[in-house]
Amino acid sequence: MFQKVTKELKKNKVLKAGIGYTIGNYFLKGLGFITVPIFSRLMAVSDYGIYNTFLSYEGMLYLFIGLALHSSIKNAKYKYGDERLDSFTSSITIFPLIISCIALIMGNLFLPVINKFLSIGRVEYNLLIILCLCSSLLYVYQSRLVLEYNSKSYMKMSYFNALSSVAMSIILMLTLFKDQKYLGRICGSVIPMSILAVWILYSLYSKARPKRNKEYWKFALKISLPIIPHGVGQIILSSFDRVMITNYIGSTAAGLYSFAYTIYSIILVAGDSISTVYEPWAYEQFAEKRYDIVRKRSTIYIVLLAVVCSGTMLIAPELVRILGSQKYVDAIPAVTPILGAGFFAMAYNIPSTVEYYYGKTSFIAVGTVLAAVLNVTTNAIFIPQYGYLAAAYTTLGSYMVYFIFHCIIAHRIIGQNIFSIKVLLTTVAGVSVIGVISLYYQNNYVVRYSFAAAVVVVVLVWLKKGALADFGFNVGIGKRS
Repeated sequence: MFQKVTKELKKNKVLKAGIGYTIGNYFLKGLGFITVPIFSRLMAVSDYGIYNTFLSYEGMLYLFIGLALHSSIKNAKYKYGDERLDSFTSSITIFPLIISCIALIMGNLFLPVINKFLSIGRVEYNLLIILCLCSSLLYVYQSRLVLEYNSKSYMKMSYFNALSSVAMSIILMLTLFKDQKYLGRICGSVIPMSILAVWILYSLYSKARPKRNKEYWKFALKISLPIIPHGVGQIILSSFDRVMITNYIGSTAAGLYSFAYTIYSIILVAGDSISTVYEPWAYEQFAEKRYDIVRKRSTIYIVLLAVVCSGTMLIAPELVRILGSQKYVDAIPAVTPILGAGFFAMAYNIPSTVEYYYGKTSFIAVGTVLAAVLNVTTNAIFIPQYGYLAAAYTTLGSYMVYFIFHCIIAHRIIGQNIFSIKVLLTTVAGVSVIGVISLYYQNNYVVRYSFAAAVVVVVLVWLKKGALADFGFNVGIGKRS
């Protein structure tokens, strides 16, 4: 059977790319976990705070520097074809280059005004704009690689950026920036990204010179501009609850809540990796109106997400104790609802793919903003009354509404459900039951592990009946239904 799996893997570019992204992203995530104690010891608490604040600014500002133009590339492939895609990609890179130049000039002229809002120095501001530009170009190029299922080049770039950033940051903090270690960490992040950005521009422009093309620009902006409020809303959904917990309760409670989110980040890597290859594959099917195939495999996608989330819920108490310590055990009750929210957050990628393909990105922005407003409002009501744990449940409710909204929109666009509603409801019910069991028996690992074993058995039976074959991975373990 192993030989059959290996043979099929070589033929199936989607599955091969998905496995490549997953393994690579877990390596990068593991590198992140390993380097946290290194940098926390090299840097003072204030330096560590300055650097993370710098990254928070970058996470939001890059949307305005790059205008989320990378989100238009998949659509451009099906509108203009492969023969014009190089020209399209080169053309849209003009925007972040011009905007970043304007931001550098205006920012340095009016830095005192900007400093009132961002509390950032001139050097840090310039590095911030450069990093935003580099991030925008990196996302554009990675979007091209994803379309080609080129996981090898994608991960090579990611490895270079991650490893060189760590190495250069440590060297700079120990040599040139002994007294300003936050600046050494920032420079260590910006320099490798700048090298990548120069290489990306060379690679793109050697294939097609950037030209002023109003048709390309109009098409790209129509797709990408609504993504900006979506991106801001995503940041609010994923991060603003921690700000509110700090303001209402204190930093200790925010720390516990943040650690609970760390457990979710472990499975988010797998979800993002699957989504990375699912989206271009789904675009290919939508182009041929193969909605039945998308429906079948999207249903399997939902079930796989549910299994991963449920399994993680059942072993969450042990994960908290292993990754943290005894002082983090109070975060255990928050992990289950956060994982539940994560299930809906990752499942959202399925209906949103319909919206992206058909250019209905304004609906994506509306859905995200509505969910963000709901999250902030319910947090303001319940956190003061019930503590930081309330934020976990308001996040769960917000992401559930978020998912339902996009399912409705996707149905309106293509006139049918993107997955089996019966299976979806059964899956949600199953995750809910597992969640209750995980909470009620959080101190009884025998019961939890018994249910975990049962989940494994159910999955194996399901696979034996041909679920993998339905996903395009026919290894002879069962009949195709």
